[in-house]
Amino acid sequence: MELARDPQLGHLVLDPPAALGATSPDDASLSIVVSGRVAPTAGAQAVVGGEMRRRIHQEFDRLGILYQISPAATDGTGKEIAG
Repeated sequence: MELARDPQLGHLVLDPPAALGATSPDDASLSIVVSGRVAPTAGAQAVVGGEMRRRIHQEFDRLGILYQISPAATDGTGKEIAG
């Protein structure tokens, strides 16, 4: 991820996001654990987290990787929530 170098978001990223590993792999899913730190500014976690997920989805689409957004990451209607 290049979030730390992003001209609009870089100031919010204290430690760039990094994949720590994968958990719970099975035939239908895989969870990836990602960690990073953002500035202690109101809304920073939501903004940076939302942009990180958007970029991951964009890259998956570019590579033709099929994915489904977890219900835990949506508002119940299928719309993704930030944070």
